[in-house]
Amino acid sequence: MIRRKSVAFLVAAMVTAVSLTGCQEINDNENRNEEQSDISENAETESDETATPYAEDAEEPDFSSKENAGEAASLPEEKTGPDSEMTPKEMHDQFFAQFYKDLSYEEIEQIIMERNEYYHNSSYYGDIVDYWENERGIYDISGLIEPLYFSDMKYYTEEDFKNVPSTVIHLAKNEIYARHGYIFENKDISNYFMSCAWYQPVYSKADFDDSVFNDYEKQNLELLSSLDQ
Repeated sequence: MIRRKSVAFLVAAMVTAVSLTGCQEINDNENRNEEQSDISENAETESDETATPYAEDAEEPDFSSKENAGEAASLPEEKTGPDSEMTPKEMHDQFFAQFYKDLSYEEIEQIIMERNEYYHNSSYYGDIVDYWENERGIYDISGLIEPLYFSDMKYYTEEDFKNVPSTVIHLAKNEIYARHGYIFENKDISNYFMSCAWYQPVYSKADFDDSVFNDYEKQNLELLSSLDQ
């Protein structure tokens, strides 16, 4: 009888101890949660105090004058250095917008077909085909639709032309003139660019004004001229 009461007493004591421990843990957790809540509130307050002002709080530029309005309109197109240059896709899209506006791909192909004889009559034909196929992996007529280089939209370096054939460098230099409608007196160069769908001969040597070159073209022309030996 005594043993049964002892056992019952021990069981009751253990239950009481577990209950007290559980309550203590609950209280501890509640205290920790309250402390964490206080920390979060303080962090949010500090973040709000040091946050960058909203855009509407900043001073807006004055576009009321004609001069400032012109500057604002030119900002998206302005490129001042290598860090601000367009991506290859952007350059590609801008080139097509400039030279093939409102033309379908079928119409561009038709231009290529009509000018096919010029391509084969140029002494540069073999070298340029080899370059497009073996260096750039292009086996279709893309080489006659796109330029060799986007030299009016990107600053190139000497490293960009490392291992590039001298024929390609020579044509890349003249491509800067061709883009602006220069009429070439050299028959081989004339035949090559006449085979390009984007080329439109407009200005003779006497009428051509190189002030049309932008900063990209001026720098790239200087570089290509030094390499075209």
